[in-house]
Amino acid sequence: MASIEQIKNSSVVTKTTIDIDTFFRTSGDVNNFTFDLGTTIEEVQLIEILAINFVNILNNIDSSNNKINWVDNSGVTHFDELEPGNYSLDTLFTEISNVMSESSSINAFYTVAFNFNTNKTTINNTNGVTFDLNFGVSADETIGDILGFGTTNYVGITEITSDQTLEVIPTKKIYIGSTTIAEGATDTILLSNGVSNVCYGFNVDNVFGNVIIREVPRSIKNNITALTSLDFTLRDDNGDLLKIPSDVNETTTGIFSITLDIYAGVFDLSYYN
Repeated sequence: MASIEQIKNSSVVTKTTIDIDTFFRTSGDVNNFTFDLGTTIEEVQLIEILAINFVNILNNIDSSNNKINWVDNSGVTHFDELEPGNYSLDTLFTEISNVMSESSSINAFYTVAFNFNTNKTTINNTNGVTFDLNFGVSADETIGDILGFGTTNYVGITEITSDQTLEVIPTKKIYIGSTTIAEGATDTILLSNGVSNVCYGFNVDNVFGNVIIREVPRSIKNNITALTSLDFTLRDDNGDLLKIPSDVNETTTGIFSITLDIYAGVFDLSYYN
């Protein structure tokens, strides 16, 4: 079987470079779409991923984790909610502090701080009055997990530091799947939950904006008789389709784009055996 370099250097193979952007997708959604090539590329031998551009619009706070159930010193229970969005540490802590301080039935001020040495969160009442945190109530929607408190209830506290580390990134990696590029493949190095057709994965931090990936090209040998379209899925750490906020508006460019080199041509592979 011919090697990648033998295919790329063959005189009978033609290279076609294609830029694919979700804004110009033929059908589907940002996280699961099809792109028609507008032509037929015959006898595809190799597809190489050259570059990826992803606009980080992922919300780390949404309806699944934005609840703060707590009780102030006068015994009033509060069911506060944060607005969904992509928060930095500073904006997240400021928002929690403001929400709790403003909703308190007594004149009390709450702060949230982060220790960069331990990666843990501390919630404090600067007035020295006690309060309860009910992170164990409606645990599936509480902000406790993100802050490192898990699903524990804390009663009669003036200050509490999380047992676990902070985690404000909705997914540490984004995985690209494609039946046309990697049909039947499961890249266990990239994804360990058995999702098939994974052809690439890249790290995501909590920076709101562009995440541009230009690494060593990833080559995938194919044997496609006639290629007319490409399909892609974007998945999170759990292998689920990436949650795209409902208010995302693609105006002149898409959320995700990928650049491919497609090598195609008819030649005798047995020559290289």
